[in-house]
Amino acid sequence: MAQDMDTTGPPKSGRMPRWIKIAFGLSLAANLAVIGIVSGVAFRGEPKGPRPGGVSGYAGAYIKALPHEDRRSILDEVRKSGDARGLSRPERRALFDDMLAALRAPELDRAAVNAVLSKQQAASLGLQSNVQEEWLNLVSKMNLEDRRAYADAVQGELDRKRGPKKGGKP
Repeated sequence: MAQDMDTTGPPKSGRMPRWIKIAFGLSLAANLAVIGIVSGVAFRGEPKGPRPGGVSGYAGAYIKALPHEDRRSILDEVRKSGDARGLSRPERRALFDDMLAALRAPELDRAAVNAVLSKQQAASLGLQSNVQEEWLNLVSKMNLEDRRAYADAVQGELDRKRGPKKGGKP
């Protein structure tokens, strides 16, 4: 009697390998991130006013409130110091390559991942520190009247971010 089953190899368990589960999870996370970004841009609309590149968090209002020529002078001073980006493009790319290799390794090496993140963080903090120092140099040169006008401009940026007050006009 002929057998319907192939007995030439060991029986297959039917379980999905762990690396495939991880790949599916990362793919799902990436897809959700893209959907979130696209939805956020679609629902938020166009930003109001110019947006300096690379400025985020608390510093954004301080920088955006400055006149264009002052923002430019801060960037020029940071560039002169050689720390305009913290790391060169090849250095930044090498860190991303290190991270990608660590993420693709069969076992996650937490120490290697943490080392890459620490280097990226140090570069970002170094750049932030340089910009902060140049901003403070600029503000220190302002007289009282200019500082008060600047404070009003910062307040305007903060109010613009919050949106119109209830009952007020947009």
